[in-house]
Amino acid sequence: MVFVELLEKRGVAGKLDSHPADAHPLTRYLALLTRHVGQLVDLITGGVFSVSSVPDRAEGAANAVLGGLFRDTFGFRKLSVYATKKSRLVALDTLDGSKVWDRYVRHGDSPVNLSHLSVTRTTHSGLTPLVAIAGSVDVFDKERNATIIATMVATLNALDGSMIKKAIFKDKIIKIVDLPVDIPASSSSNFSLSSTIGLVTESESGEIGMRVWPDTGEALDAVKAVSDRLYFTLGDQAGSSRIKGYRVGVSDRDEDGGSEAAAAVPAAIVPHEIWSVDISEGELIVSVADRVPTDRVASLGRVLGDRSVLYKYLNPHMKIVVASSPNNTGFTMYLIDQVSGHILHTARHTDGKVSADHPILAMQCENWIVYQYWKTEDPAVQAATAREQARQINAHAIVAMELYESNVKDERFDSDHFSSFDPILPYVVSKTYIIPEPITALGVTVTRNGVAVHDAVMALASGKLVTVSQMQLDPRRPLRAPTNEDKAENLAPYSPVIGFDPKHAVISHDRRVLGIGSINSSPAHLESTSIVAAFGLDVFGTRVAPSGTFDKLSASFSKANLVITMAALLAGSIVATTFVKRKRLSQSWK
Repeated sequence: MVFVELLEKRGVAGKLDSHPADAHPLTRYLALLTRHVGQLVDLITGGVFSVSSVPDRAEGAANAVLGGLFRDTFGFRKLSVYATKKSRLVALDTLDGSKVWDRYVRHGDSPVNLSHLSVTRTTHSGLTPLVAIAGSVDVFDKERNATIIATMVATLNALDGSMIKKAIFKDKIIKIVDLPVDIPASSSSNFSLSSTIGLVTESESGEIGMRVWPDTGEALDAVKAVSDRLYFTLGDQAGSSRIKGYRVGVSDRDEDGGSEAAAAVPAAIVPHEIWSVDISEGELIVSVADRVPTDRVASLGRVLGDRSVLYKYLNPHMKIVVASSPNNTGFTMYLIDQVSGHILHTARHTDGKVSADHPILAMQCENWIVYQYWKTEDPAVQAATAREQARQINAHAIVAMELYESNVKDERFDSDHFSSFDPILPYVVSKTYIIPEPITALGVTVTRNGVAVHDAVMALASGKLVTVSQMQLDPRRPLRAPTNEDKAENLAPYSPVIGFDPKHAVISHDRRVLGIGSINSSPAHLESTSIVAAFGLDVFGTRVAPSGTFDKLSASFSKANLVITMAALLAGSIVATTFVKRKRLSQSWK
């Protein structure tokens, strides 16, 4: 599932950018003036001076678009695009949940088992947003005279679901990687300013290769230009015991593109293995989690109660890997750098049980890591005291971690730029909490600039969707009575049990949302607000304000009193100015 930003209603910004840099200054000035006048008209007609609440104004502005797909003033309106197990793509309007378009994805008469969905071009480019899909499909191979399993890759218009281009690759594709490489702007290309996708292939002899999508010369050249700075991993999936890291390389050899497109493109990308990590003997990977791709960092450090700073360990290449032994003797959580292969941290849980009924769920955002597991009696601990016996219980546990550059206050890395190859390990603070119910999915809220605090979003097995604040899952909560410095840092005393307040924590209200398997979030244009979508058997979407709605007026705010007050101040200023002028004039005649 992905979120797709919508274009502005008037698209005046795109018109302004369409003027070349050497255009006459008067032409560019008139374009800028036209844009500002249009924005002023939108401000007035959008109901800014109405007495309704902010969400209602946003919905009114969106409905005033007369059916067009345009974003509203506050960025609440987006498209949420879902790929189903039945080979369908469905786009919903996040404002009211209505279906915008849906498409049955197939090749000929064969349905495509969708396994990849990503946004390759956003509206920030001023162009129509694009999404890319990939999945396995049965095709007939004329050379083998048999039906084989191939991979279909396609790019679609995200606003209406129309197919722009698709291709069938008969290679064995073992992984699809989103590459942070954009195709240069071009008026003749349908993929101008679009990002690229890497299709990792494996030959019959075990050789690893990569093909680039879109399969155009511009895309291939863009990837080749920065190939020495692109990395990816293999083996980071359930059931594996070894993770390998690769750096994308360039080869001059030409190969058959394996595409049913009219023109085949040489697969000139040959990855090179640079590291491998073996999981502990007897363990297999059961869960992995990457950093939230839309995460924004507003503060590089955490200010403590004594005004000193603990600087956050912000590693964009960090991956959470959870491995467990088949005999359920616990599990191990690894933090691995995907570029260098360094194991940054490990945490062993001998009291954890992993099964289909009790999976390990994990997420990471900034320097904050949260994962959940089923806690059982620890066979390695002999409970002697009552407190130790209290710990020997079966419960649903959540571990919260925060990573810092050092445990010494105000100490930072010497380098101005982060590098995965620097031999620096994070300082980790962690605590374990107990929740009353099992969860089926785990996500996190993200905002536009990362100023608001994060909330962990959890789907409960009972059908509720709840949020838990980062302040509750803070691993620095003291075990003793809080000091003045702790109070200045808003640290509450540690309490092992996390409760769910029905008034504030349950964001699904009285609805039961069943079968939730994933939770995604996207920032609105208001810094306080995050748009959350939970999906599985049911689909549920809502807006969450983790730090409160600090950047918008409440519905009870008296706008009429504000206008009256401003009018009175203006009238008073005019009267006072008149009296001052008369007094100065009379004094000058004396």
